[in-house]
Amino acid sequence: MPQPHAVVLRPCAVCGTNIAFYPSHANRAARPTCSSRCLSALRATVTGPIHPSWRGGRKRTRGHYVLLWVGKKQPMATSQGYVFEHRLVMSQYLKRPLRPEERVHHINGKRNDNRLSNLVFCSSQREHMQHHPGSGIRCACSEKALAKGLCRRCYRRAWQQRTKKRYLRKPSRILCRCGRPQIAKGLCGKHYQTERHRRILTRQALSPPRR
Repeated sequence: MPQPHAVVLRPCAVCGTNIAFYPSHANRAARPTCSSRCLSALRATVTGPIHPSWRGGRKRTRGHYVLLWVGKKQPMATSQGYVFEHRLVMSQYLKRPLRPEERVHHINGKRNDNRLSNLVFCSSQREHMQHHPGSGIRCACSEKALAKGLCRRCYRRAWQQRTKKRYLRKPSRILCRCGRPQIAKGLCGKHYQTERHRRILTRQALSPPRR
């Protein structure tokens, strides 16, 4: 008779129900849960290293900035407890939290290179823009340029005019006998189909009958 496997009982972190684990799996979860409902309740109330989906507290945004989890009590943290690493490094160097209008510039342009030697403190957005001379291009209407030296409104207007010219081309100079522009062989669409149907009927009438 086979021997039963040894198990380890651990309580659920939400409801306290005992959960059976194999000894090799007992320590994989810091705070185990017995069901998806308990897992959702735990995720809604727990943050930081004790969260069941904790991955080290470091992640990268789509803009290649690095976010670090420092807790919601940190003055510069977001509502989820994260703060940008470059702002945190500059804050630790200045020994004070940065104000919202203050900026930190990356010298080499790499947003994930947050060494102190690669960071420059800027007291305002205007001072920060001095490190990006190409971003100060203005449109003819004095708005900030979005693409090809045009702002959003002027670029959209130019795109609409270009699209309109593409679809509103001049009709063909060759006209059908009815006065409409020709489609093929000097005929408009209606007369071309009529002539094609007539040729098919003529070919069938002149072809020898099948035996």
